[in-house]
Amino acid sequence: MEIAYFTHAEDGNTEILMRKIAGQLNLPSNRIMPKKPYPISYEALVECAKDEHEHSIFPEASINHEISDDVLILGTPIWFGELPNVVKRFLKEQLVAPRVIYPFCTSEGSGLGNSINELR
Repeated sequence: MEIAYFTHAEDGNTEILMRKIAGQLNLPSNRIMPKKPYPISYEALVECAKDEHEHSIFPEASINHEISDDVLILGTPIWFGELPNVVKRFLKEQLVAPRVIYPFCTSEGSGLGNSINELR
């Protein structure tokens, strides 16, 4: 079992939560990194994420090392009530075998949104 997580900024809420989970379970982590970094400013990030959401843009991503375990803990923020498009592309391209995914999500008010249905 390992953790893969996406956070748009160092020390973001998802990364802070990932560190707590990884520490408690003694698990390695693997950061999902967009090939083109997201803006640092919150307002610019929201505009970029909105553009991806509205125009079905799925940015390329890379990870530190290949995920080979069948059980994955996935950390992600919720954007516009859904998984960020960079995470959707990562899941589609990087995870090929059937997997058990335990998600943990951070949001500023939308809760889990539609993320559980998207993971199914």
